Amino acid sequence: MWPFRAPGSIRLRLTLQLLTGAAVMALVLFFIVYSFARQIGAESQDRILSASATSILDATTVQSGNISVDIPYSAFTMLDNSVDDRVFYRITQDGDGLTGYDDLPSARQDQGTGPAFDTVTYRGEELRIATLTRRVSVGGTPTRIDVTVGQTRDAQADVLARILRMTVLLGFGFFAASALLAILAGRSTAASLSRLAESVSRRGPQDLRPVVAEVPSELRPLVTALNSLLARLPAALTRTQEFIA
Repeated sequence: MWPFRAPGSIRLRLTLQLLTGAAVMALVLFFIVYSFARQIGAESQDRILSASATSILDATTVQSGNISVDIPYSAFTMLDNSVDDRVFYRITQDGDGLTGYDDLPSARQDQGTGPAFDTVTYRGEELRIATLTRRVSVGGTPTRIDVTVGQTRDAQADVLARILRMTVLLGFGFFAASALLAILAGRSTAASLSRLAESVSRRGPQDLRPVVAEVPSELRPLVTALNSLLARLPAALTRTQEFIA
């Protein structure tokens, strides 16, 4: 047999390349799904906090020249969940506390009139807060009423943990399916080369017919070059025999 260099298996290299691509795609899928789930969870909590603050602010009225606060029961029930999240609130008039937790911080307000959101550490816990502002007239004097509602993030962390487990399983499932397809693709490519090699190896020393084999389009240049070589061999053999004679 003629010596030749074998830098590596085409099937192995193709399979490894496909597996690497599948691993990258699985990681991208994991980060996309998890980031999207975190964003949706944060937006859902913000909407509920905003609705709770709006409910409290709507129940704040001016009676006999004083601010009257009658906190509705629904303002806190909408924040209820299966996890023992803690809820805090604070209502201020021109910065002075009216009711609630006096040390509860407010979210940083922008120039807009909509609710402001922030994540703070309060009493050793991570708290998501929403602050809503409204100006009312008390005895003809404009007064600013701020309502801040905060909630711990245990429920959100619990949901994200479940989503994380599901995303990991989805990523592994995607990788496993991709790995199976990669192995099948590698075997299919190697089978085409094996058929070509078998069609040539079965021939006798005088059989110089063109090679006819079903191969992928990528191997057609190889078959064409092989048939061109076989077509030139008879003339070379004839010249050799004449020289010897």
